[in-house]
Amino acid sequence: MKPCRTFATVLAVLLCCPWLGAQGICTAPEAEIFPSHGTYLDYFGGSCSLEGPTAVVGAPHDESQKGSAEVFTSNGTAWAHVQQLLASDRHDFDLFGWSLQISGDTLVIGAPRADAGGVDAGAAYVFRRSGGVWSEVAKLLASDAVDGGRMGESVAIEGDTIVVGGTGMSTPAGIPSGAAYVFTRAGTTWTEQAKLVPSDAEALDEFGSAVAISAGWIVVGSRWDDDACPSNPYCQSGSAYLFLGGGASWSEFQKLRPVELALGHEFGAAVSLSGDRLVVGAPQNAVPFPRPGAAFLFEYDGASWVQQPPLATPTGLGDNYGWSVGIDADTIVIGARFDDTAGHDRGVVYTFEHRLGGWTTTALLFPCALFVDAAFGSSVAISGDKLLVGASEDAGAAAASGSAYVFPVPQVQDPIVYCTAKLNACGALPAISASGWASASAPSGFTVSTTGAASGKHGLLLYTEAGRAHEPFQGGTLCIPLLGIKRSVVLFATGGSPGACNGTLAIDVNAFASGWIGGDPSPVLKLPGTRIYAQFWGRDEDTDALLSDAVSFLIYP
Repeated sequence: MKPCRTFATVLAVLLCCPWLGAQGICTAPEAEIFPSHGTYLDYFGGSCSLEGPTAVVGAPHDESQKGSAEVFTSNGTAWAHVQQLLASDRHDFDLFGWSLQISGDTLVIGAPRADAGGVDAGAAYVFRRSGGVWSEVAKLLASDAVDGGRMGESVAIEGDTIVVGGTGMSTPAGIPSGAAYVFTRAGTTWTEQAKLVPSDAEALDEFGSAVAISAGWIVVGSRWDDDACPSNPYCQSGSAYLFLGGGASWSEFQKLRPVELALGHEFGAAVSLSGDRLVVGAPQNAVPFPRPGAAFLFEYDGASWVQQPPLATPTGLGDNYGWSVGIDADTIVIGARFDDTAGHDRGVVYTFEHRLGGWTTTALLFPCALFVDAAFGSSVAISGDKLLVGASEDAGAAAASGSAYVFPVPQVQDPIVYCTAKLNACGALPAISASGWASASAPSGFTVSTTGAASGKHGLLLYTEAGRAHEPFQGGTLCIPLLGIKRSVVLFATGGSPGACNGTLAIDVNAFASGWIGGDPSPVLKLPGTRIYAQFWGRDEDTDALLSDAVSFLIYP
């Protein structure tokens, strides 16, 4: 008979191992982007846009709040500064760079406090790229500009169409609810084609606080709409409006307001549209309390825009989750600029991937070099497999000078089976497998199991974050390092017949990590970004030990 440790002896060894406690793991970015002339309170990163190898980052408070924007390009291996953009008629407090978006060789930049057409009437500037150089080609003004109109509070562009939000503009009936303006290009000339206003406009709704355009749809956020508590003039629960059309013809199609909305949620503060999917941020959402923020997903079913199951929501006080949002096909990114995971108000970004009919949280991102109060997630932009994130209050060059970071878009990685199992008493190899996704927040949904177990016998899932190993152990191979090993709650093989080696050992790792099935789960199972290595150990049909092969998997938020 082969020598083996008793079950009690192995339990004693496994109980002595240390845990790792932490709140999150920082991620090295592909690139760190800093302003070329960064100074105190520039808020570089307050806005950003990304398309292919071109990134544009706004610094609305640059040089006495005149504002600026900076262009960077990638050659495939590194990002380099190309040009600083300034308004041709810049003045103090214009806030040029407050909003911006790129589409091909055209870029639109908002300056909501420019005094063209009135004090703080606002404007948007159009730049065109030719030969690698960006030049200002147009200045867009509202045809009915008024003092305090704040034209340029938000901007969006798709091809030859630009949408500009002005949160202080009035409806034709004179109600100062805000408005959005549609401009189209013919040749080299941009012309105002339509003014969009809500059908149920009320004063101070901040209609135009966010805008997006995609495939014949325009969405306009109205973050201070009071529908959730109409008797309270300071309700600010928010809403979003969908318009359908093109050119000079646009009509209101649907108003969105989730039933969960309540006082102060500011639904509509951020919007992003991609085909038939729409994400809307509510950065002051208070469910669950206290005000962590929220983001809502809607999909067009051919007849209307339908609210989808909620995306994962943090619970921290004042996280501002949903302050910035982005969607590109099957990827969603949401900024929580005051999240404390990385330290006080450093901020984080959540990413989601649409897979197997649902949305999976793929990462909780923050770079390692952030300063306290960096507000990482102030702005987000996504293009293909790249993600751009602004940190407007980072102190890279000076206090709140700001920064931005480029990351590869995180994707769900399937669990990886490795190593070789030990032949069981019946001469067969146990086979480990995993289904679902390991999540730091989900209470269930990730099962690791092995076949070839002895029916009714004891077993454990051994796991560690310390990597792979290949060590002789009880007549087989231990596929994870013995030093630092951790264990699950005691398991019992189910199914099969006595003596047939056809039972199954299984555990829902998410449920175990959440404390639902007993034992002492290690904090590493609640640490997003951690890679775990795991292997089953147990009693075989005889007195020998069962050792499965091993599996590695990532912990997702």
